[in-house]
Amino acid sequence: MNRLWQHLKDRISRWTSTVRWEVKETVTPAELDVLRLKLKKDYYIILTRHNGFLSTYAISIAHFLLTLGKRGYYAHVLMNLEDEANKDADFRFIEATGKGTHFSDFKDVFDPQITSVALLKPKSMTLEKWTRAMDKAKTALGRPYDTVFDLATDNELSCVELVRFALRAEPTYDEDFKNFEAMIAKYKNLTPQMFFDCPDFEIVWETRH
Repeated sequence: MNRLWQHLKDRISRWTSTVRWEVKETVTPAELDVLRLKLKKDYYIILTRHNGFLSTYAISIAHFLLTLGKRGYYAHVLMNLEDEANKDADFRFIEATGKGTHFSDFKDVFDPQITSVALLKPKSMTLEKWTRAMDKAKTALGRPYDTVFDLATDNELSCVELVRFALRAEPTYDEDFKNFEAMIAKYKNLTPQMFFDCPDFEIVWETRH
């Protein structure tokens, strides 16, 4: 029965990720310019939402059910790795999508249909800690996407698992992210919205449409 349920979740995840439509309210060119400037200056955990993706609403419903009634807004999380960027192709992000864990550039992440973006920083993060986290994230390149969102293993990674995997490179992780881990223990899983809601992270910048 457990295998059948995992197979069903895998099929649903793959199907919802392919259904998309156009939306009118998106991140503006001026806001994208602000993003470029911020990403050139610092490292962030990045949350995104596409109102034109069916998967966005599936993740929102999953968060609502998981948390017993709390609204889920953000549907994807990733990290930027490169702050020396003269053009969009120079930006380097690491993320886990249906293609697995891979690098992306600015236009890959912030496509014309993106609706909302938030930049977060862990409150405890120093440059040294960021370096460890980014180095750890790079070791996951090429791993398959985890369509069943199993936090118990790192052989396959979803977007939320990848960022958590990277942050756990820090020896003081348990202390620095105790509220985050308490949320995971409470809800028995992890969603992108939980990064936004957790007091271990500071919301540096956000735009919603």
